[in-house]
Amino acid sequence: MNRISHLKEIKIQNQNSLIFILYLLQYSLMFPINLIIGSQFPIVISTLSLLMYCIITNRFKFNLKLILLLFLPLMFLLLKLPFEKPDNSGINIALSYLKAFLTIGVSGVLIGSLKFSSKQFFYYAYKVSWIILLFFIFIPFTSYYGDDVNYMRYGYGILPAVIIFYISLFQKKQFLRSIVGFSISFTLLLFFGARGSLLSFLFFLVTFTFFFSSIKKRTKYLIFLGLSVIIYNIKPIIIYLFNIITGFNLSSYSLTKLFNYLDGNSFASTSSGRSEAFELAILKIWESPFLGLPLNTAYLDTGLIYYHNVFLDILVNWGVIIFSFFLGLIMLFIYKTIKTPNKNIKIIFILIFCLSITRLLVSSNYFERPEFWVLMSYGLTSISTNNKSLN
Repeated sequence: MNRISHLKEIKIQNQNSLIFILYLLQYSLMFPINLIIGSQFPIVISTLSLLMYCIITNRFKFNLKLILLLFLPLMFLLLKLPFEKPDNSGINIALSYLKAFLTIGVSGVLIGSLKFSSKQFFYYAYKVSWIILLFFIFIPFTSYYGDDVNYMRYGYGILPAVIIFYISLFQKKQFLRSIVGFSISFTLLLFFGARGSLLSFLFFLVTFTFFFSSIKKRTKYLIFLGLSVIIYNIKPIIIYLFNIITGFNLSSYSLTKLFNYLDGNSFASTSSGRSEAFELAILKIWESPFLGLPLNTAYLDTGLIYYHNVFLDILVNWGVIIFSFFLGLIMLFIYKTIKTPNKNIKIIFILIFCLSITRLLVSSNYFERPEFWVLMSYGLTSISTNNKSLN
């Protein structure tokens, strides 16, 4: 590669970093606009704009893995369509999954395949996180919160900013600004977000801090000690935080549920129906363990289109054969991530993993989550092939 071509490729990868970030975090960025106009149309416009720009500038590089990731899910969905169980609602879940993949999954697969600069990724992510924080900081104190914005939407919306600010804490040049951003965003997540989004952040904190970061051992010991003290005193801490927020005449669904669980209530009574959904899913797996059941099985069981757990959803709908293949891919991504010497790639993978898989362990449908398809594409086209950026 000559110098001119090399510089041109660096420029393209830098631009791709911004495209990747804008797509990955567009749910959070478009959140206020969606709220005001009461529609998801801004996200549609954003996705189409990014895709059209990438197509016009010839940024997508198709290979066998990318083509398979685009066509295999489509083929499996088409094969499932005739087996949909009829019900009185007239809703066709298989068809809705097909539409979701064509509108959300395909865009996630394509954007996830972009080759981008890992350094510029964090530069743009940090800038965008401040925009997200400014968007979200006032929502809990408006009439929107609790009605148009529930705790789950809010928690998962601000989660990316919390994670990115935490990463930035260990960059000396922006430590003071990052600690302000992290303190505010984490407080908002803790008080007004969902338990699932909080657990996603805690998973990232532990994984990044103790396994993939270059933090000094002394700092790791201090963080571990701090976490141990918090866990040991979790109940009085929750009570103290709960009293603070109620003193301002505000409510916190997440803290209330945590307090009820720590106060002796069962997991089933504090899981918002998830434990019952899990039990139903486990029973359904044995009805057709190898090939899976029709895609509307969860809807007929629970009235929802998913069982609140991506692994159970895949097992019920697709059987152990496809589930084993999916689990094998995830394990391959994790193995390749551990082996890569590029620390930035490791952190990016964990970030996408926490925005997708850890969320899907307790909520959402994987066909409708662009982060899931970004993870699958990024894992296949970048991590598993050791596709390194130039800068």
